[in-house]
Amino acid sequence: MGRKTRKGVYRPKEVIRVLSSNIEFVAEGERSTLLVKFKSGAMYVYFEVEERKVEALLSADSVGRFHSKHIKGVYPFVRVY
Repeated sequence: MGRKTRKGVYRPKEVIRVLSSNIEFVAEGERSTLLVKFKSGAMYVYFEVEERKVEALLSADSVGRFHSKHIKGVYPFVRVY
C-alpha cells in the first residue's frame, strides 16, 4: 500500500479524515487498497477496492454505514492493528 519506506512500512498515497462517529480516517493506497482506521484504534487494509467505491464511501451521508454495507465482508482484508 503506498510507497515502501526503508523499514518496510507502506505509506498511503493520500490520508483522508472523515466525519464519522466510528471511523477516524481512510487512506487510499496503490493497487486498489483501502486503509480504514477506526476511532477504537483498529486498522484494516481492504484489497481490490475499485476507485469508484472509494469515491462513493467518501461522499456517503454516513461513512460508517457505507463501510459496513459495501466494504466490510465484501472485499478481502487484513487487520493490521
